[in-house]
Amino acid sequence: MRRFGKANLGQNWRSICQVCDVTLQQRTVTIVKWIRPPPQLVKLNSDGSCIQGICGSGGLIRNSQGITL
Repeated sequence: MRRFGKANLGQNWRSICQVCDVTLQQRTVTIVKWIRPPPQLVKLNSDGSCIQGICGSGGLIRNSQGITL
């Protein structure tokens, strides 16, 4: 019998849906908005993420007009 998460595929659909619901409920969404720096200044925005030990990051420098430097 094949396994799907914590549910056996031979079990009823309710147990499979419960496993999927738990997985979906663990996700977090954050909406962010870029705020311009004052004139003659620049802003560094950075972000990073790790999923199951695989990590990545990045950054961006923009001036008060939103132009990437």
